[in-house]
Amino acid sequence: MALAGVLAFPLAASAYQEAPMLAEQVAAGALPPVDERLPAEPLVLEPREAVGTYGGELTFGIKGMADWVLLQRTMGYEPLVTWNPEWDEIVPNIAKAFHVNEDATEFVFELREGMKWSDGHPFTADDIVFWFEDILLDPDVSPGIPTGMRAGGEPPVLTKVDDLTVKFEFEESNGLFLQYVAYARGGFEMTSFPKHYFEQFHLKYNENADELAKELGFSNWLDMFQDRSGDYMAPWRFRGDVPVLLPWMLQTGLETLASSQQVVAVRNPYYFKVDPEGNQLPYIDRAVYASVQDDEVLLLKALNGEIDFQDRNIGIDANRAVLYDGQEAGGYRFYEVALSDMNTGIISINQTIPDDRKREIFTNKDFRIALSHAINRQEIIDIVHQGVGEPWQAAPRPDTPLYSERLAKQYTEYDPDLANRMLDAILPDRGANGMRTYSDGTPFTFVLEASDAHGLRFPDAAELVVRYWQEVGIDAQVRVMDRALLDQRRIANVQDAMIWRGFGGSLDAIVDTRWYVPVTGNSNFGIPWTQWAEGEAGGIEPPQSVKDHMAMYREVALTPTLEGQIEKYGELLEVSADQFYVFGISLRGPGFGIVKTDLGNAPQVVPAGGDILDPAHSRLEQLFWKN
Repeated sequence: MALAGVLAFPLAASAYQEAPMLAEQVAAGALPPVDERLPAEPLVLEPREAVGTYGGELTFGIKGMADWVLLQRTMGYEPLVTWNPEWDEIVPNIAKAFHVNEDATEFVFELREGMKWSDGHPFTADDIVFWFEDILLDPDVSPGIPTGMRAGGEPPVLTKVDDLTVKFEFEESNGLFLQYVAYARGGFEMTSFPKHYFEQFHLKYNENADELAKELGFSNWLDMFQDRSGDYMAPWRFRGDVPVLLPWMLQTGLETLASSQQVVAVRNPYYFKVDPEGNQLPYIDRAVYASVQDDEVLLLKALNGEIDFQDRNIGIDANRAVLYDGQEAGGYRFYEVALSDMNTGIISINQTIPDDRKREIFTNKDFRIALSHAINRQEIIDIVHQGVGEPWQAAPRPDTPLYSERLAKQYTEYDPDLANRMLDAILPDRGANGMRTYSDGTPFTFVLEASDAHGLRFPDAAELVVRYWQEVGIDAQVRVMDRALLDQRRIANVQDAMIWRGFGGSLDAIVDTRWYVPVTGNSNFGIPWTQWAEGEAGGIEPPQSVKDHMAMYREVALTPTLEGQIEKYGELLEVSADQFYVFGISLRGPGFGIVKTDLGNAPQVVPAGGDILDPAHSRLEQLFWKN
């Protein structure tokens, strides 16, 4: 099957219009005319409702620097190709067209002639080659080559066909590559490294890079380059001086939140999209990120009409009733967030923990089954999630082609008697306090780590979970920490257990496999297993059953069609049920967000998932103020 996509024919240069604030800069000689700033074939975006008008600003609430991902989820999503707003087709974006050969070993992307970075410098194949050769493939710079960028264990060969064409060639079929490019973690990397900017920090291009590094306070050029280039999970992209291909560009770095209480992004004068009448997008002049102390302050801002379009940290079950009642006074309405998440909380027991005695217990499947049966899921649903949901394991949602009733429902029954009997076979001894001990009398105890993130009340759920475990003699405790520390500990493989978000509940499970098979660095139950598979330092060879399971995922990746991938992934999920790596709490219900009633082209439904950056995926560049 060959795939290709082309969006629109070019409009005549005379048909292009621009925002008044840019027209003023053109008149003052500070900018070239709009037809010189746009590519020869800009992407023509059909508006959701109507052609908009220019002006105004869009306000979001951001919880300090730690919430930097809000910027990415609102203005930071421009890969080569992308999912359409309905999330059922991959379409061109920065690339004006793409082509895939029959066996999915060759992927060609055609770029847009005349497209430019936000500073006016041309965007060409050289920028993608720079990212590939000098960042991704450089082991000193990159932590490793992601699974999605490999087939048969090897990365592709990237060829610069000409200034506007790149070709990725894999040794074996990589049927998931196009999806990888369309999702945030893959495609965003390829289009975020302007060579003309980053080469000043790289010794290969600047022989004085070490001297520059010392001037900037770094020990050598590599430390400087890594600080400037970062990775997907770092906020380097939101420095004010980094050229971007996004609809808005920051005026200052994210660090100014500490002093100014807001960060402002203004329209990118070289943005590559127009509406059908030739108006350069975005319609709105500025995106303003107002710093808030916590969720309560954010809720008050929303009720006061100070937030224009947001679900992050607002669309919390506990807020639903008060926000619903405040719609008229706040001048906003609800929109539905169609979540791909399949769970309100996935509990992962670290099966690669360095402690030998804990690891022996944690890798015992019956131990995990017993802990699952000890959890009163319905009580958590009623207390923490306002009665919304049903007991659910780490399993795709019931309305998806990957649904497995066995995987979703096994071991969800609340049965503390069964849990006790199973634990008696594993840890039969108890101390004077009734808690279970090792055979030598040493207390058996572990910590469930949680962070108050994603509005899912993980700490509250965790407190109930450990109470249930204590009732069957497991001396578990909760430790609440911020997300940054939680990430550091799981990556360092020092956490006993943690509770986190249930990503991968729809077709995105085929790419976001974290809870089903350990082939990504987000499989918190066995990160060193994934490092072993990737050939990275710190890897631990997994049991043969896990290696066989990993091999099944490679078969999925070798399958060129989505239909074939679904079939093979269904077989993989049956083994996930056998392995029972992690367990969940409850099926997550639909989410919600708020949007001002006079904001034009705003969606009624926003698809959302771990690697679908909502609401940016809904094309915020077309939003406009009706009044």
